[in-house]
Amino acid sequence: MTTRAQKHLAEGEFWEQADIHHETMVSKLDAVGRADLVGRMRDCHSGQIVLKCVSCGSSRLVSNRCEKRWCPLCVSRLSRERRDELGFWFNTIKQPKHVVVTTRNTSSLTRERVRDFRRALTKLRRMKFAKNWKSGTWSLEVTNESRGWHLHAHLLVNARWIDSAELSKAWASLVGQDFAIVKVKDGRREDYLRELAKYVVKSSQLAGWKDLEIAEFMDSFHGTRSFGVFGSLVGQRSRWKQELRELRKKRSTCDCGCSKFTVTDSRIDELDARDRHRMNKPRVDSGCVVRGRL
Repeated sequence: MTTRAQKHLAEGEFWEQADIHHETMVSKLDAVGRADLVGRMRDCHSGQIVLKCVSCGSSRLVSNRCEKRWCPLCVSRLSRERRDELGFWFNTIKQPKHVVVTTRNTSSLTRERVRDFRRALTKLRRMKFAKNWKSGTWSLEVTNESRGWHLHAHLLVNARWIDSAELSKAWASLVGQDFAIVKVKDGRREDYLRELAKYVVKSSQLAGWKDLEIAEFMDSFHGTRSFGVFGSLVGQRSRWKQELRELRKKRSTCDCGCSKFTVTDSRIDELDARDRHRMNKPRVDSGCVVRGRL
């Protein structure tokens, strides 16, 4: 089997599993009357859109996306952009340290607990102990493996040295514990990106939780950011946004080099004349205007 054939087989298996996880999550949320949490996710990848290059005339099909960060069908592209963003920030950090801070497991997860955890992270970065933390990134992660909810954070910190014992003492005081498990690793290791780029929870784990646990998790993180930057990186966020626009444009560009397409929905006959004209107007596909597997 060729490398290309193996890649197509792996992609096929991935989307098959993603479809299963998607259907599982939707059915579990419906079972507990939480259609409000399903929202656009219900119809994700339910239809196809035809993109036709205005230059060479070649066409391709893409599926509609819901863009919900917990959707198993959308998480692949969102995780890819997270890796791209981390790679961008990593190149600006001269002395990267991969820091992990944890808290004890709890029987319940609430929006207030997530909010307090984030506040503790902010306070940690502002403590005298962390005065040499010039900049960095942070991301939240949650697991629930029979022993309760385990909320923790991964940080990529630009610092010459971080004392793990002092970090443990400082973090424990902020989260109300007598001690706290923390880790400090060399951020230049190859596995740093894989760890830091993980979303708050893997879609396979999320789909495997009980219906009420899925709802509890989604309620707790509703409207809450799970990733951010601090220090000198804050002033560079506009650079990343421009970089992201260029990456999306590059990924959606036709083989002929053109990045403008006419867009036709399979349900276009159901639209009125005004909407049909709008959808067929040539425009740059930035990777987010047209929602599909790009």
